Amino acid sequence: GPERTGAAPGAPWPDILRGLEPLWQVKLDKGYPGPIVDASRAYVAETEKGDTETVRALDRKTGKELWKVSWAGKHSVPFFAKKNGDWIRATPAFDGQTLYVAGMEEVLVALEAATGKERWRVDFPKRFQTPKPDFGFSSSPLLDGDTLIVQAANSVVKLNKRTGETIWRALEHKADIMDSGAFSSPAMATVRGRRQLLIQSRTNLYGMDPANGAVLWSQEVPHYRGMNILMPTVWN
Repeated sequence: GPERTGAAPGAPWPDILRGLEPLWQVKLDKGYPGPIVDASRAYVAETEKGDTETVRALDRKTGKELWKVSWAGKHSVPFFAKKNGDWIRATPAFDGQTLYVAGMEEVLVALEAATGKERWRVDFPKRFQTPKPDFGFSSSPLLDGDTLIVQAANSVVKLNKRTGETIWRALEHKADIMDSGAFSSPAMATVRGRRQLLIQSRTNLYGMDPANGAVLWSQEVPHYRGMNILMPTVWN
């Protein structure tokens, strides 16, 4: 859901969907990201022709394309993941004005939602001298006030959402195939009265101080070959 709580707020969903009719349909190329929807638009991300990452804004009433932005983004994932494709994975983050799109080569691009104009981009492998993640940039960014938190560069990084500047970097991991590149996405929750950043690495769950990245606690989570994928959800 929009708050990463495992719930969709608002009116209850109907028990039966019979009788609904599609208003429009737009063909997409390959990709895993979910659509981002606001009052007037739907934003979608895809990989076109296997080597180009594309973001489009569609009119919510008609499906008409309002703008389209593309950049080079080709990445080949290894062995068992190959059958599920090399295309873009992470659902973008959206604060009502800017879309934050995580591409497969661990490049994060901030786009003005009204026009598609690029505001900034961060190439994490270049900034931190780390290898590109073997399985691509799978972790969706988390918005927190004026900041953006991402699991990238074999670590957790907090950025200024307006400029892309690094505020802090923490929890650096090894660069081997068993540890590099997160699958889960960060979440924010109040745990035992304290607001915490929850980070699921490939093997461990961490509670962190969002102000400075300090680790408050950690717990190993059972995993198969370092592949914990689901985002943590807090209940009470």
